[in-house]
Amino acid sequence: MEKEDMDILLKQYANTGEFGQKDMRKKYPHVDFDKLMADAEVIQRNQRAKIIEDTKEPQALVESNPPPSGGELPLQKLIGSMYSVLMEITLWLIPIIGAIIGGTVLEMGFGGVILGIIAGLLLDVVLFGPVVIMMNIRSSLKKIENK
Repeated sequence: MEKEDMDILLKQYANTGEFGQKDMRKKYPHVDFDKLMADAEVIQRNQRAKIIEDTKEPQALVESNPPPSGGELPLQKLIGSMYSVLMEITLWLIPIIGAIIGGTVLEMGFGGVILGIIAGLLLDVVLFGPVVIMMNIRSSLKKIENK
């Protein structure tokens, strides 16, 4: 048997666990099939070891580079904190603007200031209430997560 035929048989056995023809021993009586099978098993073990090694490498990369705590990226944290600060400023500005409008533009005096503040607070509740509730839920979840 030629070397090329031996290589083909060896690879075939390593991939499938059997030879293509059942009468190989009769066809090639001078070939030591026991040695050929042993060589094929070595190839199989090497292939399995390589597969195992290849699957360990990405896991090692993940373990060496964990995501930031909470799974958030720094930009996400910055945008979230800036949004809550801007929301807080807006919630305070609306009653102040309402007081200014009620006291000076409408020329209602002190009563207009009080009515402007109340109108601004009602506007805050109606427009920004759901957003404030979501922000409170988010902060509560962060507290629970940190515990």
